[in-house]
Amino acid sequence: MGEAKRRQNNVSWTDNHDPRVLAIFEDVGEPISIALIGAGLILPTVTATPFDELMKPQHRAMRLAFGVFDRIRKGEIEGHCGLCGTRYNVQGFSCYAIIERARGTSRKKPALTVPVCHNCDSISTEETKRRVSELFPMAAINDGGTA
Repeated sequence: MGEAKRRQNNVSWTDNHDPRVLAIFEDVGEPISIALIGAGLILPTVTATPFDELMKPQHRAMRLAFGVFDRIRKGEIEGHCGLCGTRYNVQGFSCYAIIERARGTSRKKPALTVPVCHNCDSISTEETKRRVSELFPMAAINDGGTA
């Protein structure tokens, strides 16, 4: 109960111009990765994966997606589509885009989780990634380049 109360008062909702978000894009020579995680896979994957396995660096994107998914589900934060801005509950999202630096294993590495609704999600993964990358200064991400 104490943790839930603490988290309610510590909402970390930002906009695209927040310094914490822009920190992801500061180092021009460092690659940025975008991972798309289907909303329907988050809860089954997290509950079926042992905790020790889930804490490994390769599962960081899943942990970040689950963090936002769970906070929206519990009502701690309002769920807004990162592309159109429409407010939804957990069932309204098709996938979660995780944007982070491709290198580094630090838990403090900046990352951003962008929920994407069913209306904004494209049939192709590449198109959805392109639409998410248009929100931020990541011009060369589509050609495998760096920001």
